[in-house]
Amino acid sequence: MKIKNTILKMLMIMAAVIITGCSKTDKKNTSVQAQEPAEPEWNTDDGYICILFGHGFEEDSEKETVFLNRLEEKFGFEENGGLILPVFYEKDLNSRIWNFSDYISDKKIKGIIILGAPANTHKVLSSIQDSYEEGIPYNIFSLFPTDNSILGQEMTSNIVLEYELSIQDETEGRDVDQGPNEETTEIIINAIKYMSTLNEVLPVSWDLIENVKHITGTRTVRHYVDSIAPIPSMNHFLIKAPVTEGSDSEQSKNDGEVLPEEFDLEL
Repeated sequence: MKIKNTILKMLMIMAAVIITGCSKTDKKNTSVQAQEPAEPEWNTDDGYICILFGHGFEEDSEKETVFLNRLEEKFGFEENGGLILPVFYEKDLNSRIWNFSDYISDKKIKGIIILGAPANTHKVLSSIQDSYEEGIPYNIFSLFPTDNSILGQEMTSNIVLEYELSIQDETEGRDVDQGPNEETTEIIINAIKYMSTLNEVLPVSWDLIENVKHITGTRTVRHYVDSIAPIPSMNHFLIKAPVTEGSDSEQSKNDGEVLPEEFDLEL
């Protein structure tokens, strides 16, 4: 009887040891699983979204630095395995826009977003277009450009988006601040997100405004209309600038213009 009790006690002790060991192993596994890094949110298998930081978007002040840090936190930069391939006009291109095509020539590009496009950017984009027999295989968005060639921008970008000037701003020669702020940052983030979802080049058509709404959100957006010939652009869009002191926010430079019947956008 004593032998049976002894054997029973030994079996109970062994079972307790096994259960305790399993419990510790489970805790270790749980701890290891908790420390495993999360899967990256952005897929770069199709290439990087190249962002050219032009006038007003360089890392020149605290405002621009905060803006760049937010993009890096949100999407990550290429050097750290992120989605964005950043190119700085002054620092990387030595303020020579013609260096842009060489700078990205060996990179896998999913799309290009140009912020504050410097003068002659459209000429560089045109040369990149010419290097492809069947056209550039990705989309190009030009946001808040400073390149004065309106037609050049429209010919070399799928989407051009900027603030419109009020009559008072235009008359007095005032420029709208299109650099980093809460609104422009939101628009740029929307543009990056939207471009990352595109698997084909957007065709230029009147329906393009529906694509632009993915970028502008709930803001009112409309086609740019040339001030000399009242012809609306298919891929150039305007949004109202934030209200600033002394600006005529209620009347834009194209308000009151009547589009010719053949350009009636409601049709």
